[in-house]
Amino acid sequence: MTDLNNLKAEFGGAYLRAIAHAAGFYVQDAARMMDADGVDFTLFQRGNRGQMRSPRLDVQLKTTADEPSEEHLVMDLSVKNFDELRATTYQIPRVLVV
Repeated sequence: MTDLNNLKAEFGGAYLRAIAHAAGFYVQDAARMMDADGVDFTLFQRGNRGQMRSPRLDVQLKTTADEPSEEHLVMDLSVKNFDELRATTYQIPRVLVV
C-alpha cells in the first residue's frame, strides 16, 4: 500500500470514529480475519438504548482523494466486496462508508 493510501485509510478511520462517537457508538477495529470477510470496523453501543439492546453494525470503509461531482461520488468496488455487502444472511448488518 502506498503512503497516500495509508494516509487516506487512517484519515477515513479517524473520521468514522469521530462521527460514531458523536452518535454515542463505540468503534472496534476488525481483526485481520474479519478484513478478509469485507469488514473493517464494527460500530456498537452497550446496554439498552432505543428499541434494540447492544446494537451492532459492520462497516467496510473506502476512502478517496478524488473530488466528488455536484451530483454524486464514483467509487469502484470489486464484485467480491459488493457481494459481501449485499448479502442478506448476516446476523450483523453491513454497510459501505465512503
